[in-house]
Amino acid sequence: MFTQKYDSVAHYANLAFELGVTHNGGEDNLFLDMNLWTWIRQSEIDTNPDAKAISGVVANQGSVPLMGDNSSRNREIALFRSVASSWTTNELHYPSREFIALFDTLTDLRCEFFFYDYIGRWGIISGDTLRDSRRRINRQAQLQKTNGFSYPEILLMRAEGRARTGNLAGAVEDLNLLRQYRHRTGTSDLTLAQFAGQDAVIQEVINERRRELPIQSPKRVFDLKRFINEPGKPWSKTSITHTVKGVTYTANIDSDAFIIPITNDILVWNPQWGIPLETRLWSNVIP
Repeated sequence: MFTQKYDSVAHYANLAFELGVTHNGGEDNLFLDMNLWTWIRQSEIDTNPDAKAISGVVANQGSVPLMGDNSSRNREIALFRSVASSWTTNELHYPSREFIALFDTLTDLRCEFFFYDYIGRWGIISGDTLRDSRRRINRQAQLQKTNGFSYPEILLMRAEGRARTGNLAGAVEDLNLLRQYRHRTGTSDLTLAQFAGQDAVIQEVINERRRELPIQSPKRVFDLKRFINEPGKPWSKTSITHTVKGVTYTANIDSDAFIIPITNDILVWNPQWGIPLETRLWSNVIP
């Protein structure tokens, strides 16, 4: 996708997706249908929406058929590669307003199961008094995370390849296929007539990539980096700005702030590259 050879993207993503369909016995076996999800203690959720943030009250996927020896959490994985994470990153993401605005809060079931108000952190911890305001929390602990590929991502790669090469109807068809598993049953399909040309379809595919890909994956960063090569397009950003406690922070996407370092355990075996080991506190320093 970085090379912008989108005819190849569409071709090979289609081969990979169709192979998955054949191997797993149909499209339905490649996706988690969120219309089948419930809350473990639904009565508690009905009487107290804050219960969604209580440990143990999580989406129940028991009604989703299992595939082979894998649990339903692994159902959508095509190629697994571990994601660096911890329990804190699983539970406490505060999505930006821009990200939340991408979702249809009435029909998109990802809003029901992954986004909800959270009272924040209160109390005294290590001598510091914490008084967070209510925030939206993103919780994707119910889905297996991968730096590899999931079937939804492969489908969206095909959709982008199709949109970029002029097959707009095929791209919208791919979007609707994913939406039937992510939106409430009965939600209207997208139609090509809703879009004002090719760029609008490409933008919607990109929006869906952002909604769908696991929040802990670096793929959003990779997308931002490749979109720099398309100046003037609506999806191409040159910088990211966030405001925290009244202070505004801005970083250019082509700056060091958006470089993902090579880990030390790789650098130590490749001294010929001449890249010094990372020594900051978060790094995996090798003695």
